[in-house]
Amino acid sequence: MIQKMRLSNNIESASYLKVLMLVFCIGLFFNSGLAQGQSKKELKEKEKLQKQEATKALLATKTFTFVGRTAIAAGGRTVDLTSNENFIKFSPEMVESEMPFFGQATGAGHYGSNDAGLYFKGKPENYSVNEKKTTRITMEVKDDSDSYRLNLSVSSEGGCTVTITSNRKSVMTYYGRISSK
Repeated sequence: MIQKMRLSNNIESASYLKVLMLVFCIGLFFNSGLAQGQSKKELKEKEKLQKQEATKALLATKTFTFVGRTAIAAGGRTVDLTSNENFIKFSPEMVESEMPFFGQATGAGHYGSNDAGLYFKGKPENYSVNEKKTTRITMEVKDDSDSYRLNLSVSSEGGCTVTITSNRKSVMTYYGRISSK
């Protein structure tokens, strides 16, 4: 009988140790997961701050390139631009646009002309910047055939909305990013 009690106590002790080890391992698992989650959050925050600093420095140079990912015509039609080459290059001396156009045009050239997009080059005039949560930049560009008003809304991390208003074409809005390229 005493041997049975000793055996029973040993089994209970072994079971107790197994349960204790299991609880300890589960605790370590969750603790390491929480520690990892905090470091991921910290890494994301650091990356966000780096993007914000890079965007701020890029805007200060006034020399950057916008590449559109989506276009919205005045009628609300949305077009994916990721497979189309497009850009607007900005500098204090020159703005060069090669953006697609999906709206309505009035007097936009004769049949077969190469006037299908918002293609223009010109010196920016009436350049103004308003910095708040997003940076808003407005300017006007004139070329031989038209004048364009550009409104940019740049987020702190480089996301950008560009709206182009033309005398001869309906308003176009583009969503994309700015970069130094």
